[in-house]
Amino acid sequence: MGSAETLDAVQPMKAGWYIYMMTQTDCNVLVSRGINVAGQHVALCSELRSQQTATVKVTLKDLPLHSIANEQVLEAIKEYCKVASEVRYANLWFEGKMIGVCNGDHFIYIPMMEVGKLPSELDIASCKSRVFKPPTMTVCKQCGDLGHCPSDKKCPVKSTEGIMETLETFRGGKC
Repeated sequence: MGSAETLDAVQPMKAGWYIYMMTQTDCNVLVSRGINVAGQHVALCSELRSQQTATVKVTLKDLPLHSIANEQVLEAIKEYCKVASEVRYANLWFEGKMIGVCNGDHFIYIPMMEVGKLPSELDIASCKSRVFKPPTMTVCKQCGDLGHCPSDKKCPVKSTEGIMETLETFRGGKC
């Protein structure tokens, strides 16, 4: 128990590394013993989660922001998998910073083990929505949007001179 054979995945995150083990027992052993990295003993926090309890973010694009009820979005997703959160709205990014204006994307968290059950497109209230889920999700590091890379011509940051003035005009309707 607690050996490399029971290691399921290692994932770099902003706050550190997530280590996934095959079973909860293996997780408990790893947390109690810690690990050695480059000759140094490293204690681990007890918030390690197994893949059975971990959640992932799924983003829904191409849905009208206020004309489709959150209940309709939940109903469509629940046809395929369980949900672990309420429907939320993504914010627009400008020059690497979130500016507090909705970009129209909806997102929800679902159990990691259920992500494969979701199709890449959903019909929600007569609208076709593209579904971005791991591992199919590409995040632009320049604008924070999904579905393209900074070098793509689709990146809105490349064609948004004066966007801040335009957004200031509409800032009254924050998410």
